[in-house]
Amino acid sequence: MTRHLTTEETQKNILRVAETLFMELGYQAVSTRQVARECGISQPTLYYHFADKQELYVAVLLEALRRMSRDLQVIVAGPDQSIEEKLTRMSVYILRQTSHDINLRSMLHDIESQLDEASRLKVSEAFFTGMILPITGVLQGVPRPESGLSPVKLAFVYLSILSSGADRDFQRLMGRAISPDAVAREAVSLTHLFLHGLLHS
Repeated sequence: MTRHLTTEETQKNILRVAETLFMELGYQAVSTRQVARECGISQPTLYYHFADKQELYVAVLLEALRRMSRDLQVIVAGPDQSIEEKLTRMSVYILRQTSHDINLRSMLHDIESQLDEASRLKVSEAFFTGMILPITGVLQGVPRPESGLSPVKLAFVYLSILSSGADRDFQRLMGRAISPDAVAREAVSLTHLFLHGLLHS
């Protein structure tokens, strides 16, 4: 006898399937009909949980950011480690997420071009709380550079550097395998570059 999913289980399944489709294909290429079909439900059932595609996409982004925030906070609150060790652990985690699960470049483009202002604000606030603040928690201990950049500004610079290692299309173009070991090596190199600069790397 087939067990019917509860309302909560159905919603979680929709989010899981939608995240896979959105991150792989991009916002425009995915339809609610496709999400419903992959979930094995009807479109009216999907619309019972999410009013439209934009609301579903925002829910996917917020859930992904909550998950990443939780994991980054574990690293921040972890055992005594140097700033470089903690940042390297963060880099490994972020690069693994963005190399396999989240197409960062596509996601940022879709947020800017496809969402209305209220939705962009909601996602931006979640991004700041979920990713920028945990990173600044580690960067508080970094000596201020001569430019006087704040920990928040440094966090954005750090993520910009990491994004070069998270571009899956570029990696495929260059024939680079996206294996766990390759991601770890990239994380070490990019973290070292961020902390010590090009001339001292």
